[in-house]
Amino acid sequence: MLLFILMMVALAPIALMVGCGIGAYHTAGKTFGMKRNLKQTQKLFKGLTTRGTHASGFAWSTISGTNPNNGKAVNHDGMWILKRPISAKALAHRMRDLLDPQTKLVLMHTRYPTDGANTAQNAHPHRSPQTGRITLVHNGMVSRHEKVFKNLGVKAKTDCDSEAIAACLEEGGIESVVDNCYGSMALLWVDDDKPHVLNAWHNDGNPLYFSRLDNKHGPIVWASTEDHLTKAYGKRLHNVLEATVGKHYTVQADGRMESTFIAGSYKTYYNYTSNYGNYKSTGELSNFKTTTTKTTTKSKVARAGHQYDPQTHEGIRPDGTRYAIPPSVDPMLDQLDSIDVKDGEYDPYNYQGLLYSGAHWDGGEWDGSDWA
Repeated sequence: MLLFILMMVALAPIALMVGCGIGAYHTAGKTFGMKRNLKQTQKLFKGLTTRGTHASGFAWSTISGTNPNNGKAVNHDGMWILKRPISAKALAHRMRDLLDPQTKLVLMHTRYPTDGANTAQNAHPHRSPQTGRITLVHNGMVSRHEKVFKNLGVKAKTDCDSEAIAACLEEGGIESVVDNCYGSMALLWVDDDKPHVLNAWHNDGNPLYFSRLDNKHGPIVWASTEDHLTKAYGKRLHNVLEATVGKHYTVQADGRMESTFIAGSYKTYYNYTSNYGNYKSTGELSNFKTTTTKTTTKSKVARAGHQYDPQTHEGIRPDGTRYAIPPSVDPMLDQLDSIDVKDGEYDPYNYQGLLYSGAHWDGGEWDGSDWA
């Protein structure tokens, strides 16, 4: 028994690093072929089980089709969802029943539960709790997601941290995610306000790859790893690329692909697999500011290591320089938040995991020269 426990402890960081599997297929305005495309998309869905077998689900948009709940024909531009607390290998056959030649895009997810029980409700895809306008699949974890809901004034409908991301996306798009969520996030989502448009973004916590099929104008497929794409679509892959950290990709209904860099994306990443809660350095800290101004002892939550200034909601390093604290953190009311601030866990220049050595940033480009 002791050996088993030790093995589980040793494997836990690996499980967190692997996380869930996500994927997508976008027809780029073409007909969804019910032979080759269906078969290969089912293969991708099943292949994602290498990253999670506890639950699975897929969502699809179509201009016509069958309601999976009652079998009746439907005609609308929204997203339909089917998810169960079973492996994708046991659910993939339902794609044949529910997808049709008019299908425009498909989102896929295989779950390795890190937050919330293994139920159909907590499985992905998730809808935004406000109106259900957002349909999301997420690979990763969100730290203190309860506070995200509190900040938004939104009530959660599930126990899954990923729902907080969907809530942010409905509230204010990917910018709201960057402002409110901290953790490991690779995202694929659809907003019903823009039917058949696929969105993608990640913050370096988990990988995300994409490729055209057949030629430069072909359908676009996405997956957690390049290997997933290769095993599903093989020689059809035109040019596999890794998504750039911080870029918000959109695939329009006709297949046109656009991308915009979202400022502050890098600072949202928590490295859960080493020094829980610590930020990973990226060398691109566009929203980060430092000063040499010191505050009086009365204005601080005085603890060993880092300190907190409640007047400016900033963390203070031992050398007196400052950094912004995420808005969802409340060291004055939450003891765990206070401890985290003391330990420097919200400092983009991570003392513990990245050996900060007196670095200073004056607003210009960061070259990393001060890192040990």
